[in-house]
Amino acid sequence: MTEIEFANSDAHLASLVRLGEGRQAEVYSWENGSAVKLMRDRAAHRDVVDEAEAMLTARASGAPMAMFLGAVEVEGRPGIVMQRLDGPDQLTLLTRQPWRLWSVGRSLGRLHAQLHSAPVGRALPSLKDAVRASIEESDLVPDDVRRSAIRALEGLPDGDYVCHGDFHPGNVIETKDGPKIIDWSNAVRGDRVADHARTTVLFGGGDKGVNPPLVMRLLDRVGRRVVWRAYLNTYRRLRPYDDAELRAWLPVAAAHRLTENIPGERDYLLRLARSGQRFIIPPP
Repeated sequence: MTEIEFANSDAHLASLVRLGEGRQAEVYSWENGSAVKLMRDRAAHRDVVDEAEAMLTARASGAPMAMFLGAVEVEGRPGIVMQRLDGPDQLTLLTRQPWRLWSVGRSLGRLHAQLHSAPVGRALPSLKDAVRASIEESDLVPDDVRRSAIRALEGLPDGDYVCHGDFHPGNVIETKDGPKIIDWSNAVRGDRVADHARTTVLFGGGDKGVNPPLVMRLLDRVGRRVVWRAYLNTYRRLRPYDDAELRAWLPVAAAHRLTENIPGERDYLLRLARSGQRFIIPPP
């Protein structure tokens, strides 16, 4: 693996244009038309190195994504310099053009299937190891769910495919050159159905806010269902699997998601973690 070295920059955050942000990082415009993703945690150098290595591995496998350009420190914050991708993410696109629910879902399915087109060897950390450690160490996972998930995980297959770990419409940018995948901070290697199950779990959750109006809850539920079904049907047409494989991974994926403490998702995730075998998977 290429050694990642951090360059010190004398740039000031106040002079940079912020392009976006998440829970762990902010993205700013950078030199020569590029972008920089700066971690909020000043001690997150290891996280930056891990993400950089994941980007290099995924891009070498043919994944449609931004090019890694280097690592940098800005005002003590470590970050990744990368090719700038201009365009809205698919989630933002759907808020502007909701009639594109089905086409965006199909695009998402094709993109995920493309990511899982070829094994990458042992270049990335093991998905099973990462999931096991996260579930075992978290006090957000009830003991019964923890025991069940770890027991199920032991019997599930490993694999050598790039697993993004957070693949959803908000992490796909619609550029003039087609959709590109962003945010590789959770990337590991493993069974591609595990990554597919993670996305399926994400479609059922999400922060709904505090007591949203009934009509907004219904629209959100219907919209998610349409996108998910288009995604699901497209993905399994291109990367066939048995529904039993997906059902086996769903409770484990739900238990893993519990460790992230996402607002509004706990009850849903507990139900899925405890009764994942009853999750309704629509026919093709």
